[in-house]
Amino acid sequence: MVLVEDFKILDDNIESQKRQLSQLDNDLNWEKQIIESKIGEFQIQIQKNKNNLSSLWKNWVIPFVIASIAVLISIAIGTGSGLIHVLLVLFGALCLYVGLPILGIWLIVLIFKSISTSVNNSSINTSIADKQKSLLQIDEKFKERKSKFNKDIKELLKQRDQLLLREKEIERRKAIVEDIANILYKDTEKEVNITLIPTLINELYDIFTGLHSESMEELVINGSLGDFQNITGSIKSELSRLKKLALEAQKRGYYTGEEPEYENLSDSSGIMTRERAFEILRLKQTASKEGIKKAYKKLSQEFHPDKAERATESIKKLAEEKFKEIKTAYDFLTK
Repeated sequence: MVLVEDFKILDDNIESQKRQLSQLDNDLNWEKQIIESKIGEFQIQIQKNKNNLSSLWKNWVIPFVIASIAVLISIAIGTGSGLIHVLLVLFGALCLYVGLPILGIWLIVLIFKSISTSVNNSSINTSIADKQKSLLQIDEKFKERKSKFNKDIKELLKQRDQLLLREKEIERRKAIVEDIANILYKDTEKEVNITLIPTLINELYDIFTGLHSESMEELVINGSLGDFQNITGSIKSELSRLKKLALEAQKRGYYTGEEPEYENLSDSSGIMTRERAFEILRLKQTASKEGIKKAYKKLSQEFHPDKAERATESIKKLAEEKFKEIKTAYDFLTK
């Protein structure tokens, strides 16, 4: 697969985003549990304060009230004479002058304790409100981060879908090139190889090298659809033209039914000329030495025999001859 590495990177990114979201969810849940536990402790403390205050009122206030009532009753019924009356009056006075101040002091303490408890509970309620606000903030934070993560994951999945479409397009283009190479090219090659026309064979070899070149691979993977259609359409047209020329040549008797013999790469007299050398290197006769060198390097790489390993024997022979021709032309112009 052409885009395996791209798919791997995208899938890794998607999994990474999912792991981060899961980790965030765990961290926030843990933080929420701590806050909720603290809120529970605060609520218990409030209830405990209320219970303590209530206990104070029940355990002390009520007995003092009862005692006071008893004093008043004792005073009220101590209306007789004699020693009993005197004792009851003394007891009543003692309760009034001793018990009532103590009751008053205790009431002040209870009031202070009530106010203190109320203030403490209010502070705790404020803390609870703050913690509950923190919980809401955590929920909002999680929703916000989750929304961002989901958006990022959606974008990554979109990119993955685009990669899938691109991969399908690459496979489609490869199939087109393979059809050209395995069907149109071989069909044309069969007819051209019957003829004795080196020009047709040379042009056919140029198409072969083009179909199996790095440029074609780059076009299949990264080229625009328009460029791919134009170039493959041009190759099909060229193969069709070569086939028609080969068939026409056969009608005129340019064939032997055997592998064609390739002509010498020099001119008709067997001697390399300046004009012929420039033609072979595809240069104008005004080209500089640097231009000649660049053209030689490019053509020698393009027509190197090693690139014809998958070709037929006739094409392999042609590649060798073509390579020699290029070398001969370069040596002629640079000697």
